Amino acid sequence: MEEVQERVKAAVDDLVDDLDKKYFRDMQKKVYLCSADCCTKTDSRQRIESCVDQCNKPLQKVQSILEQELGTLQQQLSRCAMTTYDKIVQQLGPDPSKYTDVQMKTFNDKLDKGVGACADDHLKLLPQIKNRIKPLDGQICGFGDMNKDRYTDLIVQNQHSQSLTIYLQSENGRLTPGPYPPIVFRAPPGSAVCAVADFNGDTLPDILVTSDDMNASGKKISIFMNNGKSFEEIHLKIDPLSQPPTVVDLNGDGIADIVGFFESSKFFCLTFDSSGTGRRCEELSFPGNEVIKKPFGKFPHIFADITGDLSAEIIFALQGDSEKELVFQAWQLEDITNNVGLWKKNDDLIKAMPTTGLSGVYFGSGVVADFDGDGMIDILVPVCREHDCRHVEYINIFSPERGWVYFQLDLKDTELVWSNDGTVFRVGDFTLDGYPDLIATVSKGSSKLPVVFENVDYNGNYNFSRKFEMMAPPKNSFFVMPEEMSNGVLMMAAFFDLKEDGSLDILVEYKDYKGHLKFDFIHCDDKGDTTFLKVQIFTNVCTKDCRYSKPNDLGSGISWHGACASFTMLDTSGNSQQSSQCQLPQTSQRALHSPFILFGLGRSPNFIDELTLGSPRVPDNSGNQQSLLKQIVPNSRIIVVPPEDDEVHWQSRLYLTPNQLIIQSLAVLFSVCVILIVLILILHYMEHRQDVKERQGQLHRFHFDAM
Repeated sequence: MEEVQERVKAAVDDLVDDLDKKYFRDMQKKVYLCSADCCTKTDSRQRIESCVDQCNKPLQKVQSILEQELGTLQQQLSRCAMTTYDKIVQQLGPDPSKYTDVQMKTFNDKLDKGVGACADDHLKLLPQIKNRIKPLDGQICGFGDMNKDRYTDLIVQNQHSQSLTIYLQSENGRLTPGPYPPIVFRAPPGSAVCAVADFNGDTLPDILVTSDDMNASGKKISIFMNNGKSFEEIHLKIDPLSQPPTVVDLNGDGIADIVGFFESSKFFCLTFDSSGTGRRCEELSFPGNEVIKKPFGKFPHIFADITGDLSAEIIFALQGDSEKELVFQAWQLEDITNNVGLWKKNDDLIKAMPTTGLSGVYFGSGVVADFDGDGMIDILVPVCREHDCRHVEYINIFSPERGWVYFQLDLKDTELVWSNDGTVFRVGDFTLDGYPDLIATVSKGSSKLPVVFENVDYNGNYNFSRKFEMMAPPKNSFFVMPEEMSNGVLMMAAFFDLKEDGSLDILVEYKDYKGHLKFDFIHCDDKGDTTFLKVQIFTNVCTKDCRYSKPNDLGSGISWHGACASFTMLDTSGNSQQSSQCQLPQTSQRALHSPFILFGLGRSPNFIDELTLGSPRVPDNSGNQQSLLKQIVPNSRIIVVPPEDDEVHWQSRLYLTPNQLIIQSLAVLFSVCVILIVLILILHYMEHRQDVKERQGQLHRFHFDAM
């Protein structure tokens, strides 16, 4: 028995020592440097302590995960040993003290053998524990909730094989390979772009994969249909494409469709039905589609609402008179007849982008969000000095109310790292203040860092009240990177919500010293007392008792591309706060949008006054396309199921995630109640004593009168 204990202890010590040498020591070093930087500031003592606490959190989190893993291992080993003991005493008798010498020898031999087998089985789990703590291999292909448990999962392209692996996220934010077999496809390494959608209406998430065509110069697409246990490839017999297509819903039936461009720059669209068959639809759905041509290189097309009616428009990024000229062409859904959506071009919706006075002559890949908090979604386009957008001279932003405005972006002697897919920025409300931020990878000298460009208030811009400022270490203590990540070559950074707690973390893709692609996370759990609202609008192919859903689950569990939401509320100063967002507005070029809408609410504990929900159907007032919810609790996650067909009943379910501010408020409320109860009891006791004195006084007066 002692030999087994020593063997287990030695194996666990080797694991901890290896993790300490490869990961923990460098993290400890960065914690000390970060804490030292906090002490150089002139802030108050409380802010310095908060800064130091933030520096320590990444290391504390990793150590806590390791302690939890080893504690679970110890519990499993103890249960296995107890099961072995129970089986032996069932054979030899319940009281070992009454065994004969022969029985005792048999008992000890069997116990040593059984416990040794338990130790051997559980020691095989140590490499898995190490793998769950160390970075994962591969390149991110896309996001999606693949098992419909409301936790965002990862689709990863394996580095040395032409296959995809699905990593499922657990409740505590850990990623483990799912039960699905690897998805095999023929494509060069590192070229895949994945979009998750339901292409046959069976309420299972399918995967659209775009990759380089090994037999031609363009792109090829395949759809891997999910049958609940594995993915079956459906070959689409179409010509090579110039860039990854965009997932949309052309007829509002909840089944995903796609639009894109062939390598010849000709436009095409495919609409899908319950059979999973894609049919060409450009002539029926886009009359006059010959004007949709020459897509602008590596710019993801947009499926989002910029008019305020919460019905998504399709906005194509096209070339103008030259390859460097960028023009936008907007198409709006006008009618749905016989399950065919009719889209009409609106030339007046987006004005031509002004270039007079701009020194940059190249346009980078754009993003969409409500950047100024006016309740209308904007289009952001970086204006670059070079083709690869290493230097962004200006930020161009368009909204229908203001038109085009532009302002400078200060990169502070750094250069942006342009990824192969052409993406410059990715968007998300990192600070949860209600104004979406940007994230990118920058290089300075030989080092590369993930940088968040914070969306801050600014009065120096004409007709636009915001600008973007860099947040980076050592200024910001969130960015404490693991050793291997900091020593590697950073390739890509994106926002990702681990644990689905409403606080965005940072997903980083990098190459290690061997040149292997890996990815890991920078945990950013504590954003102070900020609150949030998370909205997820499911497709309307099924509203209840769906075939592949768990009991009591609501709706299909598949995020509806192009579904939108907007809210209004009062902030702590009594001013109106509003914002608008659409779900999965861009699905090509590895835009990596999460399958939900996240609104930051700042530090306001006030209720959301109104939440308006919209689906990608014809705008009307019948209740089929829009719905209104009132008085929503902050720090909530709302699951919404729009009505099927022409029905008007929307379903919703609210999940509350209390943060520190709400817990403190409840604690204060409870304390006030306790104090009031104590005061009432004291006053009641004093009143009782006064009543007793008055009665005694009356008795004395009675006896005196009697005398």
